[in-house]
Amino acid sequence: MRTLLHECISILLACCLILQSTPGLSQEARNLLKEPPLFQEPPGGTSSGNQPVATREISKDTVISKFQELQQQSSVIQLLDQKLRTLDYSPASGNEHYWGETATYEKVISGRTEDVIGTIYIHDYVKPNSKDGVALGQATLTSSAGTTINYPFYLIAPEGDVTKAQEYTVVNNEVALQHSYWCCVVAQLATAGGTCAGAALTCSAAALAASAFSWAVYLTCIGAACGVAFTKAFLCCACNGSGWCEFIVGSCSQHTACPASGGGGSSGGGGGTAPPSGTCNGRCCETRNGKCTQCIKLTEQCP
Repeated sequence: MRTLLHECISILLACCLILQSTPGLSQEARNLLKEPPLFQEPPGGTSSGNQPVATREISKDTVISKFQELQQQSSVIQLLDQKLRTLDYSPASGNEHYWGETATYEKVISGRTEDVIGTIYIHDYVKPNSKDGVALGQATLTSSAGTTINYPFYLIAPEGDVTKAQEYTVVNNEVALQHSYWCCVVAQLATAGGTCAGAALTCSAAALAASAFSWAVYLTCIGAACGVAFTKAFLCCACNGSGWCEFIVGSCSQHTACPASGGGGSSGGGGGTAPPSGTCNGRCCETRNGKCTQCIKLTEQCP
């Protein structure tokens, strides 16, 4: 009971105080993780259980720079941004409205190391006198063989209700409703319980504490509660069952329906497994092999 209480308090603190296409493995992707991955799987084994070797929260400045680049170079991001603006949403200002995370997967196959670097970038959008939770985002997977998957999208949670969140991307040069990358993530997280199971409600409350729902705050809070399971869900769903990345990040489908509200699973992004207990009493910026290797105060930003 005492351990459970401490875990709940940790989630609350994390949520409340947080408020504030490329060939090969590009230099940018390598720089996101300051050190190269250290894991090698024993021959014939799967000791990692398809878990990321290392995860890292991306600095706000890097996420801002990435969105500036995407706005100039990605026609899909430009279309999504234009659509949001026609709906009277505009990019939110302030570093607290940006969030990003990166992870490295590595596997030894026939004596050769194969790896995948995945990133997810999020930028909040806002509308005057509205509590809608809106964010523009992109998920990217890049393999050591030079293959890249980019999935640009935006999310809308009406009145900040993540259980009713809808996702849109560009199909045949038109913005279209999807069923959906986000639902895939939610379904993946809903397969496990633990501390993360109650995080959806707690994190939603934290994300609504501002004038409008913030996906950046919500995802930061969920990430703190769910640990590696959260990152794995994002990247597995970005892979969407593609053969070249499925064998590393796992098999997921973006055609998975979102869990129904009020069921045993969490409909707003809950589920998953908690990070290792006692590894970080603040904000974990980087993990390796299931342990936090860079822990900072909750009020600080990851470098």
